[in-house]
Amino acid sequence: MGTPNKEYRENCTRAIYITGTIGQELVNSLTPPINQLRLSRADPITAYIDSPGGGIELDETLRNLIRAPNPDGQRCKLITVVTGMAGSAAADFLALGDYAIAYAHAKVLCHGARHRLEFPVTFEGASWLASNLQATNEFFAVRLARHAFPRLVWRVALLKDQFQEYLQQPDIAKLACALEKYVQPVNTRLIREASHWRDAVRGLTDSVDKHLKRFKNPGDLPLVEFEAVIFKAILRYKIKLHAKDQWLLSGVGIQEITNDFRLVHDFHFGSQRGDLARWVKEYGELFLREPERDEYSKLTVSGEDKLKWLEQRTSPKLQSLWYFTVSLCRLLQTADYTLNAPDAYWLGIVDEIPGSGLPNLREMVENLPPVQPSAPGSSAGE
Repeated sequence: MGTPNKEYRENCTRAIYITGTIGQELVNSLTPPINQLRLSRADPITAYIDSPGGGIELDETLRNLIRAPNPDGQRCKLITVVTGMAGSAAADFLALGDYAIAYAHAKVLCHGARHRLEFPVTFEGASWLASNLQATNEFFAVRLARHAFPRLVWRVALLKDQFQEYLQQPDIAKLACALEKYVQPVNTRLIREASHWRDAVRGLTDSVDKHLKRFKNPGDLPLVEFEAVIFKAILRYKIKLHAKDQWLLSGVGIQEITNDFRLVHDFHFGSQRGDLARWVKEYGELFLREPERDEYSKLTVSGEDKLKWLEQRTSPKLQSLWYFTVSLCRLLQTADYTLNAPDAYWLGIVDEIPGSGLPNLREMVENLPPVQPSAPGSSAGE
């Protein structure tokens, strides 16, 4: 047993309990204990969860309360623990913890954003509602993916042979197939669809890249013209893809193209491009093949040049896994999925299942060898 680390362990003496529906009454009752814990010291706060969900905005309020800085600017980390069920907004709350734990018997229920309507809906209102729900789902999917990705990196690394094969030839379909063996049969379709979705966007991306090569400096185009080029490339791709189908723009076609445009634009030119750069910095070295790792350790170039070297060799591998993760999280926002604890672990929703024997970050951190103090008079560079 290693040295216990409070940042990865639940602590019932610094805890709140999210039980029942997440409503204003629950927020009101939890605000005083949250503030008492937050202002007493900056140690992590544990949130025990047994809830079917509730209001998204109230879920956000609770998380923001816990992470609000104290007068000295310090923030408490959030450890989330599902003790029974975490559904809907409660599932998001669980997954967005700095360290997320699921008891072995727990269930996690995921689905997309929903509106409860108490008034008649017009055509204009329905159009706005559909657009609003889509934007909400996309926001939550990408945010969930940013928390799930570090967990998924370590999960696929556990698939030793398949992971090494992936480093040689980044075929996400094979890696996804290996991952399927660890989830319930009913949820293997989730992994398969995420893999297919990622492949579909890859096809869109290749079509857009090919079309952009017709321009000498496409980045110099006015933004509206640049976006028009992307839109036209997607339109040509979709027409070719549906050549044998009864597919019309006047039917579902225009909505498909609009959705694809948003996906491709955000992934390659929007916020997710910055995410990929972050993943290269944090996990790039893990995605090097053995000869590359040796070469990387011997590089004597500047930090910026070293990062460029790393990016050239690992970016395609990380990009493929990142977009698979985004696709997975988008699917979790589109239909109802019930995950048991192992499903949640292997899909990156939680970090640990106590007592399961599955590897976790806490055990790895707690069992790191202690840092040896430097000898008197020595320097770190010696």
